[in-house]
Amino acid sequence: RETTLCVFVERRLAHNITNVETTAVGPGEAEACVLTLRYLETSFCFLCLHVPPCEADQDATDDPMVQALRALRAGSRETDILTQFHHMFLVGDVGSELGASYDDVKDLLRTGQYIDLLAYDQLHIALSNRGMLPGFIEAPVNFAPTN
Repeated sequence: RETTLCVFVERRLAHNITNVETTAVGPGEAEACVLTLRYLETSFCFLCLHVPPCEADQDATDDPMVQALRALRAGSRETDILTQFHHMFLVGDVGSELGASYDDVKDLLRTGQYIDLLAYDQLHIALSNRGMLPGFIEAPVNFAPTN
């Protein structure tokens, strides 16, 4: 397994892109790769993670996603990767699972109550209760989850 990230830019904008940097961690329990760049005066970080599911009661410091993020070094080596860019895009498999029974999930899916599934989503719980990824804003969930 290899975690890969591709960022495409329109040709007419490419001459304004500078400070392109890539780095990766893994293979291991977690894999991650990152591409950072500047477009004019705005910095961007594209982060692709592949981590296994964590236990619902797992301490945040033991979380494979947290460990992968700590291991990544891009941009300023003294600053946390999560706080040094104007915009960050997080993609990949972050090991999030639904901690609900099959029947409960099936009923919520059948009735289109996707937002109610978030109460059982490990990533949503970690973001809310553990303070992971401060400032992270998730797009509205108005679609069925993938498997």
